[in-house]
Amino acid sequence: MPRRPRCLEHAEHFHIVNRGSLRARLFHHEKDYDAFLALLSETVDRFGLSLISYCLMPNHWHLVTTSVTHTQLSRSLHWLTCTHAIRWCRAHQRKGPGPLYQGRFKSIPVQSGLSLGEVCRYVERNALEAGLAECAEEWQWCSPNQRVHKRPTPRLTEMPFLTTPEWIASLNLARRNAAVARAIRQSRPFGEDAWVQARVKELGLSPTGRRGRPKQEKLDPSPFCLR
Repeated sequence: MPRRPRCLEHAEHFHIVNRGSLRARLFHHEKDYDAFLALLSETVDRFGLSLISYCLMPNHWHLVTTSVTHTQLSRSLHWLTCTHAIRWCRAHQRKGPGPLYQGRFKSIPVQSGLSLGEVCRYVERNALEAGLAECAEEWQWCSPNQRVHKRPTPRLTEMPFLTTPEWIASLNLARRNAAVARAIRQSRPFGEDAWVQARVKELGLSPTGRRGRPKQEKLDPSPFCLR
């Protein structure tokens, strides 16, 4: 079933996720991480994308962005993933068939306010949750590390929550939001119930958040059918 274009009447926040095909590693060493960050920075500047949070993991990555139009969101992420796949295959001298990514990126609408803060916290805690760092800001390829060390690229939008020291301290509290993980699995908008239901209806999603064909009614078997 063809995908419906996402119509944006105003700036909207998105949690964007993509994984390596068959959950294979995307980043094998520091050069892989650094190359993707350089490409992400180029994407932000080229398309004017507002990047709030990010975290690169060995076989996937998370972004939290604000987009003004569907075209901006679609073109920027399409360019990022396609260009990264081409450059990755060239750098790793991969000539065989098969995709680098498992499929099209997920773009999950996120409500402003506390819901946006929860999603950013989930994203920036990823390395900590996976045991790759003892503190969230120690992981080199994530937005909290960039803010602590005041690196200029990729260009980040100022966070509308807390000051940097208070925000970093909140990241390292032992609490995981299972609702965000569930929204990712179901490709479901994340926010308060009323807002989620409105977005589900607007986007034509099923109650679980996924687009797809409607279930067909079960018909009584014909007497001439084998059982």
